Amino acid sequence: MASFAPLKFYVSIGKLNFRVAHQKGDRISFDSVGLSLILDFLSEDHEFKSGLLDFAPADNNVIQHFKDCNCIYYSSNSLSESLLHAEDNHVEFDLARLLSTPSVSRSEKQDSWNKNNAVGAILVWDLFNYLSRAKIIKIMSAISPICRKGTRLYALVWLTDRMPALPGKFSLTADGKIEYQFNSSDMTAAPILAAQTIVSMMPSFKSHRMSASDTGILEVILEFDQLVDPPDSNVLSSNLLTGVYH
Repeated sequence: MASFAPLKFYVSIGKLNFRVAHQKGDRISFDSVGLSLILDFLSEDHEFKSGLLDFAPADNNVIQHFKDCNCIYYSSNSLSESLLHAEDNHVEFDLARLLSTPSVSRSEKQDSWNKNNAVGAILVWDLFNYLSRAKIIKIMSAISPICRKGTRLYALVWLTDRMPALPGKFSLTADGKIEYQFNSSDMTAAPILAAQTIVSMMPSFKSHRMSASDTGILEVILEFDQLVDPPDSNVLSSNLLTGVYH
């Protein structure tokens, strides 16, 4: 049974020294257990073909990694940017419309998203580090109704006290490591994202696995359990106040 890590675990650790300047375009790589688990899940026999929703622009190495699993890959070149720049109260996230637009990349031809194509996995990468609580709640309340029991959500959380000012670009190396490319040389303060904080924003999901690498990055896998009404984005429960989210 999955359990939450103690709050004291979420501190500045790891080999990433963000007090040393990193230039835009610099790359680092690290081992990933989480993506292999996502692949194994999507490769299982399911009653219908699952959708793999990638919040990042399509990357050929990521597509190749998942090419043999029973899923349809979806990504959008504009999704992350539109969410980053939207105001909290004006986040538009019409998933069906998004997935039926010509700008969406697909690993096989499909004219439009429909109710029979449940999302089997969601690749968020590091985006949640850069979004407000209100935005994350609105996004997950839109996605949750088309998830099925067991749907996996994959996210990366910075455990350092500083992080790049913009979300990075993610790819995979030939030996299966995650490759992160800096999209900015500027740094900003990282939010405190404890396990309780993450799950509180998407109560339809539960913690499945959380694994910290020695680079200072936490791999988070959540599992869809059952549909629950989204929380009030203006209310922060008392058990989360030790790690206030921006």
